Amino acid sequence: MKPKVIMHTQLSLDGRIRGFDRPDLYYAAAARYTPDTVLFGSNTVNAALADSPPEDEATCVQFTPAPGDTRPLGVAADSRGTCRKLQAIRNISYLRDVVLFVSEASILSVRKLR
Repeated sequence: MKPKVIMHTQLSLDGRIRGFDRPDLYYAAAARYTPDTVLFGSNTVNAALADSPPEDEATCVQFTPAPGDTRPLGVAADSRGTCRKLQAIRNISYLRDVVLFVSEASILSVRKLR
């Protein structure tokens, strides 16, 4: 069976995609479609979490989604490995958990930083 794909994009009448101050309204409208998965780009995730404090191993905790949670799974394409705020992403109220797709090159660059 082919998946059903819905493209839900926030933009102004003049074509802008930035400068909106009510993301809660956008995501409340998107939730009406009751998706199983929401796909984000890493730039979107990083922009949304720019004001979140940095995370390290001490601030990260084991995460276990609640059984029966029907919220969508968040998936971010992050080939450069730039999404570093997993706890902040998991605290987004409209997602049950998050999956990051990264490339082998991004994993190797993270290892070099350690």
